[in-house]
Amino acid sequence: MIIKPLISEDEARQTSKLFQKCWQDVYKGILPAEFLDNIPENAWVKRFNESGRHNLIFEDDKNIVRAAVSYGRPRDTRMLGCGELMALYVEPDFQGYNVGKTLLNAAENELKKMGYGKIYLWCLDGNEKAQGFYEHFGWRNIATERFVEIVGKEYKYLLYQKNLRD
Repeated sequence: MIIKPLISEDEARQTSKLFQKCWQDVYKGILPAEFLDNIPENAWVKRFNESGRHNLIFEDDKNIVRAAVSYGRPRDTRMLGCGELMALYVEPDFQGYNVGKTLLNAAENELKKMGYGKIYLWCLDGNEKAQGFYEHFGWRNIATERFVEIVGKEYKYLLYQKNLRD
């Protein structure tokens, strides 16, 4: 098992498929089934190469991507000066083995090396498992929210921040 930067097209396809499956699992009952059922496997492939975005993947012994984290410069103009944790997904069978913690720590360390003293993420309201995970590792919900329209309905995202300065 190895954690490494996402480099190849095959890794990008595998990681996009992982994100798709995790969305369908994690957001079941939160987001509409019609939306989740129609997320294409390749929905994230192009996003992995966006300027300012970095990606680390966790591969099993057969070189299959089982978890990934994306991070980098902020996409939200209100958060200039902060680094962003864009996504962290771990296949259900690999949860509970510190894979998520390891990827989170790696992303936080990389963001600190990039010079960010404060980092943020957006978490979909209702995703209590993720909220508890981030809070356990020192992230704080700062009572800021934004709304995103999905299939004609607005959904609330909660802003979490963490200070990386010692």
